[in-house]
Amino acid sequence: MQAALRRPDLFHAYVGMGQVINTRENERLSFEHGLEQANKR
Repeated sequence: MQAALRRPDLFHAYVGMGQVINTRENERLSFEHGLEQANKR
C-alpha cells in the first residue's frame, strides 16, 4: 500500500484483501468467534 501511495505512477490498479477498517470491531469479532469455537470443542 505504501508503494502505491508513494509512486502511483507505477501502478495500474491496487487490489486489497482483508483490509482492516475498524481495528476494535475486528478484534471484538475475532475474539467472539474464537470463544465460540472453543466452547463448541
